[in-house]
Amino acid sequence: MFGGAVVLALVAISLFLLQTLTPARPPLQIVVPTPAAAALKVYVSGAVLQPGVYPFQDGDRVDDVLRAAGGPTEDADLQRLNLSTRLHDQMHVLVPSRVAGQSPSLAPAANSVVPADGLINLNTATAEQLDSLPQVGPATVKKIVDQREGKGPFQRIEELLELKIVNASTFELIKGRITAP
Repeated sequence: MFGGAVVLALVAISLFLLQTLTPARPPLQIVVPTPAAAALKVYVSGAVLQPGVYPFQDGDRVDDVLRAAGGPTEDADLQRLNLSTRLHDQMHVLVPSRVAGQSPSLAPAANSVVPADGLINLNTATAEQLDSLPQVGPATVKKIVDQREGKGPFQRIEELLELKIVNASTFELIKGRITAP
């Protein structure tokens, strides 16, 4: 009987020490996620069911734009649209249509960027748009596209000079016609 009392006392002391020496756990917190603000706004027009401006997140692609706009119309020419292109803020995705008798070279360029100010965005412009700039030919267009795809988007138009993509005289001719965020 005396042994049982000792065991019971040891168990009680052990439980007391265990409870006092164990660090207190912080109270349980329930975190309700808040909807994240859209990082990008993209305008979609052309051969889609619901053209307009839609919010997107970094990493979203033209395919996401197409779905947000209700999908393509029956005459949409998706072969001329790169659905895997990553989105940029203020991008204009123009979904081309197959118009009877219209040659592909006369049709609107896919993923074209036509800002309200008329400036060509170095980060989102098509090769055709870049090639339309004075003294900018296919070799310069390739350098611009390679730079933005390999190193990321241009932050300033002056990077064309700093990276020796164009010379000073060409830059003077195009600086009023181009933009970059």
